[in-house]
Formats: sequence, structure tokens, C-alpha cells
Amino acid sequence: MDLVKPLPKAKYLVFRSYSKDNAGKEFFETIHMDIATHPQTILAYEMNGEPLPLAHGAPLRLRAEVLLGFKMVKWIASIEFVETYANLRDGLGGSREENKHYEQAVPI
Repeated sequence: MDLVKPLPKAKYLVFRSYSKDNAGKEFFETIHMDIATHPQTILAYEMNGEPLPLAHGAPLRLRAEVLLGFKMVKWIASIEFVETYANLRDGLGGSREENKHYEQAVPI
């Protein structure tokens, strides 16, 4: 985030995956900026000192240890900073929220 310098009005990050969701659409999830800056949130590109294997989400995987696993997007294609996710597809904050009707922010 230090490199891209998101605008002050950005409140959420949108993680878009190379994979598809259950509806056959691009898989995506959003997390709040507070979760993105939490010390236990990382973008993993390595595992045990080696490049992240495809089975574990290569080329890049979100690990947000304070959220349930379904928010930890694998195979990240892009990351976008947004003010709101209301205008993304159904406006619920992610593929699982839209297809399985989970809450947007599910803490552990």
C-alpha cells in the first residue's frame, strides 16, 4: 500500500481471482482497509522459502488470519482499492456472499 498510495476515500480492497465462482463468474472478495493493514494479513507469494505452489494459490494468495478461510482469496489476478463495494455485481462484497449468502465481514 505504501507503493500504490490509495486515495484517502478508499475503504475496501477488492481481490479478483483467476478462478471462477459457483455461478461461473470471476471469483472476488473484499476486505475492509482495517483488515488489510492488520499485522496478521499478508499476501503470500512464497511458502517455506519456495515459490507458492499452484495448489496453495499461486501466483499470489491473500492470508487474513482474523477472518474465516473463505475470505483468503487464491490465484489473485488483481487488487483494487475502492470506496464501496455496493456497485460490484450484487453489491454484497464477494462471490461467497452472493452465492452462499455469508456475511461480508466474518471474524474468527
